[in-house]
Amino acid sequence: MLSIDTNILLHGFNQDSPQQGAAIRWLESVAKEENIGISEFILAEFYGLLRNPAVLKYPLSAQEAVQVVQILPEPPAVASHWIPDGKPIPA
Repeated sequence: MLSIDTNILLHGFNQDSPQQGAAIRWLESVAKEENIGISEFILAEFYGLLRNPAVLKYPLSAQEAVQVVQILPEPPAVASHWIPDGKPIPA
């Protein structure tokens, strides 16, 4: 099974990250994988990073962070839903 790491999610989401393009390309490349997952621990860690002003220039509110985490679909469609038309969700 392939597990998506918090850093991949964060860099894919963060428009200020110099690694955003690489993260998006990787997510797109594994979007159709059958054995892919995101653990609850990773989702909780991602939520915390989305709210952290030391991590994001414009951290999200609790409600906004929950919305981002909740839009991550069940595999195998992680990348295709999270990054519609190849564009990340705006921060």
